[in-house]
Amino acid sequence: MRLNLRQSIETDGDKLADLHLWRLGSRHLGAVVSVVTNDVKRDQQFYRKRLSHFRSLSHLTIEVLRTV
Repeated sequence: MRLNLRQSIETDGDKLADLHLWRLGSRHLGAVVSVVTNDVKRDQQFYRKRLSHFRSLSHLTIEVLRTV
């Protein structure tokens, strides 16, 4: 799961700075994700959509850090 999350985030020059995953139940995970990007148009919603195919993520917190 960690590798798949990293690969989903780290495209087009973005970097996964920090990732915390924990189990919330038998089929549910929580995650805190910190992403570094230089694209000012990419916000939390952008990455939330990018990770939406991970059905087991029931709780997701995203921090976006800009390099610009």
